[in-house]
Amino acid sequence: AHTDLVHAVLQVEQMLTTGGGWQDQVGGIVPGIKRCSSAAKLPLVVETKVLPISAETLSLLNRHILLVYTGTPRLARGLLQDVVRRWHSAQPRIVHNVGALVRTAAEMEDALLRGDVAAVGALLDTYWAQKKVMCDAEPAAVRRMLQRLRPHVHGATLAGAGGGGFMLVVSREPDAADDIARALGDEDGVSVHAAAIDQAGLVFV
Repeated sequence: AHTDLVHAVLQVEQMLTTGGGWQDQVGGIVPGIKRCSSAAKLPLVVETKVLPISAETLSLLNRHILLVYTGTPRLARGLLQDVVRRWHSAQPRIVHNVGALVRTAAEMEDALLRGDVAAVGALLDTYWAQKKVMCDAEPAAVRRMLQRLRPHVHGATLAGAGGGGFMLVVSREPDAADDIARALGDEDGVSVHAAAIDQAGLVFV
């Protein structure tokens, strides 16, 4: 079952000491756009809700989302250790930010169900700002790229823990891969890739 596989991957990651949570495997295994949560209890149980987004909205989103490889690989482990340290510090700013992340997820669900591309982009920006409170996730090169992309995107965030890797952007104009590539034309190692929301999930053959 999907749930068993999600939890099995989480266990393997902990055994390998690479860190990580359950969001990556939920994203890859379960189709569509999801909102996930886990109650504050052990054993951890991941609850996954597939959002009932219309085919028209999915098609619209697919014309506005792109992946940008930042030219900088990253390993999540160090960033995730930083997140855990800051959470254990119980500083009011950190505790408040975690609550804000939950609220942003709820607002993102509403924006997606409305098919509001601009709001989806703006909430990605909000999420990225909140993520940076939890760890030092934004290298100087990424900060520069985001500044250059600002006229062309509603919002953006680094995928995963941050620190490098791929950036998800929501473009202001549909089918804007060429515009995004031109904006980042002289950045070393950067590449722009088409993206689409997977509707099949993990398929066993």
